[in-house]
Amino acid sequence: MNGWIKNILWLLSSLPLLSKAPYIYRTWVDSPLEYGGWIIWLCIPAALFLCEYLRRKVREHPRGNKGEYRGWFIAAIVIVAAAWVYFSFGASRVHALSILLGIALFYLATGLRWGLSVFISQWPSAFFAILATPSLSFWLGHYLEFELRGALSYVIAKLALAWFFLAVWSLWVYYKKAYPRFHSFLFSLVLCAVALFALAQRQLLQNGAPIQLNLETLKSGEWLARKAEVTQRDRDFFTGCTWIGRMEYFDNRSSLSVLALQVADITNLHPMAICMKSAGSEILSSSQIYLNVRGKPVQVNELELLIGGTRSLAYSVYSNDEFSTGNFARFRLLRKDRKIWWHYQIVTPMDPDRETAHKRVESFLNTFAVELASPAEESPPKE
Repeated sequence: MNGWIKNILWLLSSLPLLSKAPYIYRTWVDSPLEYGGWIIWLCIPAALFLCEYLRRKVREHPRGNKGEYRGWFIAAIVIVAAAWVYFSFGASRVHALSILLGIALFYLATGLRWGLSVFISQWPSAFFAILATPSLSFWLGHYLEFELRGALSYVIAKLALAWFFLAVWSLWVYYKKAYPRFHSFLFSLVLCAVALFALAQRQLLQNGAPIQLNLETLKSGEWLARKAEVTQRDRDFFTGCTWIGRMEYFDNRSSLSVLALQVADITNLHPMAICMKSAGSEILSSSQIYLNVRGKPVQVNELELLIGGTRSLAYSVYSNDEFSTGNFARFRLLRKDRKIWWHYQIVTPMDPDRETAHKRVESFLNTFAVELASPAEESPPKE
């Protein structure tokens, strides 16, 4: 194949990543957590130059029979391209995964076009691009259970990590005069993927009983309600929802707020934690738990928040007519149906303490939940 045709095909491999450029730009503008993300992308050309300069200085480059690795590259490109199509256009569209797969596709095509030497030597540059992926810092923080304050802290942390990795990589290669072997490189990637998957699995709980709330009733028992305004910003943010409701509920001692969504298109939803952090709240803890609603366990995500100096408990749940889950990743990635979903976000002050706030939410749910159907799978044990 002529060189210019190979170059054209190589450049075309960047289109999946470039197609996400409008979304990446919108996150820089709209998401407080992604402010400054463009700085990481601006660092990539410098990393590319340094890595290529080092490759030309080092006497021993990663080598191998071209035919031996060409088959691996082609197979990987086909798999990654299929995954990109699924997560970009399928029922489980996930922007962050689409961007990561777009980076992987271009990186693999670079290895196929320019050889194993360039593929291995440019790993630090790919690492910069990976860290610049929107929402990645949130998911890593969620599964690795760490929390940083403010968008600037995340940008600084990612920049520090990327440059530290580049510095250590460069010094090691320069003094060793050799690059890691391809099989060692591949093994390290698989090991990291398995470790992250294990961390994600650790937070999974069995699905709970389905739940749906009757928010048309403004008074029941000791609870009084008032409807809050649904703004145009809500309508723009929650596109794909056929109904949006905001309510404030008051009992004799305290209050709670409810955001309710009837979801037809799940691809425009974000985890509650991202929404709360974007609004300036600090997340103190996050856990998957069950709430007892009319004798049945409803599976929710419980967050402890600091909102303007006030500690609050927040609960997030996704439910259809068969089961409920508080795990956003499970809701987005593992569902295989196109049913209408209900999503509820409930926030209440920890007044006077956590246990009281927890019981307040259970009391509210038991008051306003409609009759629950039996879950499609065996009910999980209560906490």
